[in-house]
Amino acid sequence: MRTFRSAFKSFHAALGIQDPLVKYPALYALTAGLQKQISLPPRPKVGLTIIILKAMLRYIEVEEPSLRQQNRHRTADVLLRDAVSLIIAFFAMRRSDEVFVNKTHTHGILQSQIVLEQGKHVLLFVPAQKIDPTHQGHFVTLAWVSGSGVKIGSWIQRLFHRLQVCNARHPACPLFLPTRGNHSFHRVYVGQAVTKHV
Repeated sequence: MRTFRSAFKSFHAALGIQDPLVKYPALYALTAGLQKQISLPPRPKVGLTIIILKAMLRYIEVEEPSLRQQNRHRTADVLLRDAVSLIIAFFAMRRSDEVFVNKTHTHGILQSQIVLEQGKHVLLFVPAQKIDPTHQGHFVTLAWVSGSGVKIGSWIQRLFHRLQVCNARHPACPLFLPTRGNHSFHRVYVGQAVTKHV
């Protein structure tokens, strides 16, 4: 979670939008253990909880359409991408290096590796990792709506729709593509140098 937090904070600062944890002091209090340790005794470290996740999703649910009305599609897309990556990290229990691609796309989720069964479930293929004994990878099935009420399938469907609008919906491309201006998501190819989350 600390990796995600650090990345998202820098995105929001670069794009000129207020950090959710600053805008919502109660959310900041919930994540106190995630902040850098600057006091003694150090606070206990905590992971991403369902309460924190749902608070972030509520924030994004409001801010994303508002930004689109202002024609700030790049910023809105970063928020949408934040939401989906957090959902996958939380419910599929993936580390950041299993979610985002590296420079040669040898890890991370490609668009072809996530399949939506409308209203039923989400099927995610996780490529083989070093510790995978069979080296074949495995599938993770997620509910369309979690037991806690998070609309997992609908959020991913929204990201797919936006990728389609940006002409960036291609099976061999990463799920979490970089953005560029108000044209927003731009397509990258296997082997093309990209950062994990731009």
